[in-house]
Amino acid sequence: MDKVMPTKEKHDVLAPYLQSVLKVSAISKSHDYSNPWDPPGFNSSWSGSAFALEYNNQKVIVTNAHVSGDSAQLMLRMSDSCKPYHAKVLAVSHVSDL
Repeated sequence: MDKVMPTKEKHDVLAPYLQSVLKVSAISKSHDYSNPWDPPGFNSSWSGSAFALEYNNQKVIVTNAHVSGDSAQLMLRMSDSCKPYHAKVLAVSHVSDL
């Protein structure tokens, strides 16, 4: 199978969109029901990808529901930066996995 390398022209066309891809890091909390007075602890973490778009004149980030749906904390990172940004879930559709 031949490998296809993007030409400079194709890369230039895609350049504005490269910054719209983000990395999503999520952490969930678990509760110890045998010790209800103890605060919940962090028990697992995972990551996924997301993309930025404009919807109804607002900039939003879209990711899969299986990445963000059950998270207690979400962090976003731009593709060209390691600086994390806190995020919150506005809506989840498990039917469409968004």
